[in-house]
Amino acid sequence: MSEKTYEIRDPIHGLVPYNDLEREIINSFPFQRLRRVRQLAWTDYIYPGAMHTRFEHSIGVMHIAGRVFDALFKDRRNKEIAENVFGLNSDERERRKQLVRLAALTHDLGHGPFSHPAEDLFPDDDSVAGERYKISHEEYSAWTIKGFIDDILKSHKTGNRLAIDGSLVASYIVGAPTDSGDALLKDIISGTIDVDRMDYLLRDSYHCGVRYGQYDLERIINTIAICEDDELEGEFSIGINEDGIHAAEGLFIARFMMFTQVYMHKTRSIYDYHFENLMRDLLHESGGVFPSPRNLASLKQFLNWDDWRVLGCLSEGKGGIHGEIIRNRHHHRLVYQTNEVFDGEGEEERAQRRFEKVEAATKKLGCIRRVASKSWYSQSVKSNILVRPSDGDSAKGNPLSRISAVVKSLRPVRQLRLYVPLANVDSAAGEIKAILARGGRNGKA
Repeated sequence: MSEKTYEIRDPIHGLVPYNDLEREIINSFPFQRLRRVRQLAWTDYIYPGAMHTRFEHSIGVMHIAGRVFDALFKDRRNKEIAENVFGLNSDERERRKQLVRLAALTHDLGHGPFSHPAEDLFPDDDSVAGERYKISHEEYSAWTIKGFIDDILKSHKTGNRLAIDGSLVASYIVGAPTDSGDALLKDIISGTIDVDRMDYLLRDSYHCGVRYGQYDLERIINTIAICEDDELEGEFSIGINEDGIHAAEGLFIARFMMFTQVYMHKTRSIYDYHFENLMRDLLHESGGVFPSPRNLASLKQFLNWDDWRVLGCLSEGKGGIHGEIIRNRHHHRLVYQTNEVFDGEGEEERAQRRFEKVEAATKKLGCIRRVASKSWYSQSVKSNILVRPSDGDSAKGNPLSRISAVVKSLRPVRQLRLYVPLANVDSAAGEIKAILARGGRNGKA
């Protein structure tokens, strides 16, 4: 008897099918919490439609992941490599596809309230001697899967039959799977051309009401390929065949445009700063950081934080001065910024020096520096995506950066911005005008 399937109607992908095991995970507390975690934080203050959540995004990522998995076995060369090199024969495919879909479904369980901006409030990890870094949302996701989803996987008939547990699913998100087949398939979730990005670009542009994030998803899926690195024999990753080059270029352009127009929008950026500071006020009893994911009790405390809880605190007048700023939308205003990119020799250094002079002059006015590279959505091109020939038997792939003039021309934005409190805008404008009059203009006020 076949297992029952269900459908969710999605604005990006249409009807999304899912099975009974996935349904049980979707109905779990950690996943339902994602209904109360916005995908783009406070972006709705600029693009009012940007109210979508991690809940719908995660379901969309699961859907694309399943489609990409299926596409790997429609191509003869993909199928031969999958079977002969990685042992992904027909008997294994059901289990591996379920693993890929589950990892995609649960990859964002560890996001804090309002998604990425909360990561500045994650505790430091000093468990490795001589190293110190902030725990990532991916690590929170992995611990949530092992702590809350594991029981569902082990007790459900499908999870039990396929021998899938929380640690195995979590290995697709953090760390490296020990099995070579799982290591390859992890590329679908977090590789150079991953399904997370494929979904959020389309979804974010749809809800923001812009066209910047649109690209040819169907063409990319139809040209997905298992490629062998042309310089490292035996090293395989998931890339594309050459018929998909222009679709991949479209994906990179979409990412670049969404970065400049949405993810690093001048107003959206400063709200990350206000949110971080209001959360430090709300979390003062725990030292201004969220509870650690390293034990079940503190992980549950973390999962009890979501957008609704933060908004409830704000409605009660909590959050200090930054809570008041967000309630009244009296955010700091942009008063000066450098160019997005620099061409001439020494141009960036001169712009940096001028910016620092402006910053020093407006320090007494409470200026705040924001850097484009601080955006939570990576603008890196990841041009090491491998492209293999469409014809012949070779699986050797060349990096897209060697082939595509478009990819070569894309450069990361290194813009610097300066904000001051609303009441000090006119004073700052006067200071900046005087500095620019003395030293010339290499920025925008």
